[in-house]
Amino acid sequence: MKILYVEDELTKNIPKIIRLFEKYLGGNRVEQLEKLENDISGYGAGPQEVKQIVESCGIIDIEYTFSGGLAKIVKSHQQYSIFIIDRNLSEIEYDLVDIQKIDQKYNEDFYNQFFEREGDYFLELLITQKMDVINKFYFLTANSRDDLRNAEKLKDHLDFGRFKAGNLIDKSDTDEMKKLKMRIENDERLQILKDNLSYVNILKKINPQLSHNFLDLISNKDDTNQNSIRKNLTTIRNLFSDNILVEIAKQKNAPEYCWNHNKKDQIVMRAVISWICEFNRETRKINYRFNSNSIIKNFLYDIQEIASDFGVHKKDNKEDKTQPTSDTVNALIFALKDIIVWFDSISG
Repeated sequence: MKILYVEDELTKNIPKIIRLFEKYLGGNRVEQLEKLENDISGYGAGPQEVKQIVESCGIIDIEYTFSGGLAKIVKSHQQYSIFIIDRNLSEIEYDLVDIQKIDQKYNEDFYNQFFEREGDYFLELLITQKMDVINKFYFLTANSRDDLRNAEKLKDHLDFGRFKAGNLIDKSDTDEMKKLKMRIENDERLQILKDNLSYVNILKKINPQLSHNFLDLISNKDDTNQNSIRKNLTTIRNLFSDNILVEIAKQKNAPEYCWNHNKKDQIVMRAVISWICEFNRETRKINYRFNSNSIIKNFLYDIQEIASDFGVHKKDNKEDKTQPTSDTVNALIFALKDIIVWFDSISG
């Protein structure tokens, strides 16, 4: 769901970076980048400084070498909603041996074929991975569009509809850069990430994959199809019981009865919740552990019961008149968000 931006002359393109990504950078990061741009110390800004500032927003990944960009494309291209790639990535020298450590297929013929057109190789890789490059991949180039069309491989992709000329952005063309900026700012999945970044960052501490599961859940939360509703409820249950509750049980040394006797690394979900919000029979009051309260207690039980009863393992019951809806999913997502924030507040 993030943006991958690959540019080998980062320090020369700080104003363009600000213009393109201002919505996601925020005022403070824009000020930091402007200070680098206006540096009068004589030392100048380094690409790593630009990278660190931009990536701290959590929505944009930056690479300024061919090898760095290639590693992202090979290992994690599924994570990106938009690819913005400089076609020529030869400003910083790279060695064939180092590239082959990332992609063994990149032989000497490829080295010669794609030299000063390294971005074209990224496009080739993504097309072979069935990536939707027409809607996700954009070239930034200093060359004219006609020159690009004359490149044989790229021309084939254009002619056969695998790519489109409108995705070739001339860096010096103000109107084209404005269109790219609008594409970036109107991307629905990027907006979802921006709106839910705090929850994503917490879930990453448990397991990076959870953040992707959570964002997929948010993206599909309004689907009214019963199979989708069941899938969403199952995702909520997995995030909640198999990850957040397990992590709490581990961190807080949950007593033995909270663990499955047959599978020692598996919790008994109801037991963990009862331990967190333990009812004292003598005082007739609840002992709220770990700064929990009635809000957390009710949300814990709601997710456990509803997501378990109506998730993917639900058995159809003709007498069961009330079925979960997309509103049910949305209600549990709001509950899950409060639990995620609470979990973060008590994590050590």
